[in-house]
Amino acid sequence: MVIVMEYRQITEADLPQAKLLWKQAFNDSDAYIDFNFERNIDLSFSLGGFDRERLATMLYMMKKTLACTLTGNRVDVYFIAGVATDEAYRRQGLASVILNSALEMLYAMNVPVVYLYQFEHQFYKKQGYHTISWMKKVTLGKTKFPDTQDDIVIRNYSRKEWPKPELLLDMYNHFAKRKRSYFLRTKTTFIDMLDTMAVDDGRASVLYRNEQPIGYALYYLKKKKIVSVETLFIDEEAAKAGISAMQKKFSGEIFVDDSFEIPDAETEEYAMMHIVNMEEAKRVFGAKTVEDILGIEVMILEQY
Repeated sequence: MVIVMEYRQITEADLPQAKLLWKQAFNDSDAYIDFNFERNIDLSFSLGGFDRERLATMLYMMKKTLACTLTGNRVDVYFIAGVATDEAYRRQGLASVILNSALEMLYAMNVPVVYLYQFEHQFYKKQGYHTISWMKKVTLGKTKFPDTQDDIVIRNYSRKEWPKPELLLDMYNHFAKRKRSYFLRTKTTFIDMLDTMAVDDGRASVLYRNEQPIGYALYYLKKKKIVSVETLFIDEEAAKAGISAMQKKFSGEIFVDDSFEIPDAETEEYAMMHIVNMEEAKRVFGAKTVEDILGIEVMILEQY
């Protein structure tokens, strides 16, 4: 039997199916799923593939503002998240079709590039995506540094009392503005992140040296191990000091900037990009070729 899919925007009426499919694909808590659809996902930038009335495949596009420090340009781009196909419809190429539909939608909006974070790099490479971001995976307890970090203080937070979002934003901007391009964030960005993490009892740690903030970690604790959401240190020295201090208190894994020389850390592919509109991408990045565009560093910490 040939299935004829209708691809269209997901509506409020489709939300029960969308939440069930999200649960099937990602196994997040019901509370998180409800909060995520209420707070973070804009259905105006969603796509669903429907077999009659049944939602078979879906994705969501989250608007970001990309700042290019090379040219001074700021432009709206999108971050694809929540790509999922119902188990009954897998291995039929539906994810490829809906990803192409998203590209057509973004091209019509004159969007230069689109980004995503994924667990299957090879699948997305076949769809024309390129890895443009690498991170170092640090296994806490494995990395060895001289034990000279007595001036480092870790202050831990939870939903009972979060760190001030302005504090996190200042560190983010301090580091991001040194990159060739990055996603702009605001105080509201961090409020939304922390509120979302609070649903499943997320945690935060801010590291200080001589009362000056040098980095932060956002994470969940699963069986006393860190499950990282994002980690940022203001420079390599801070990263080494922070990791040394953190592994005295925690186990698990965190990801830090790939430019840092961290003993025993493993470099891993991270975020990916697809060029949507070549001419617009050249303008934004001040580039002349595809290779030039793909070679421009983009700082991306987002995981969805």
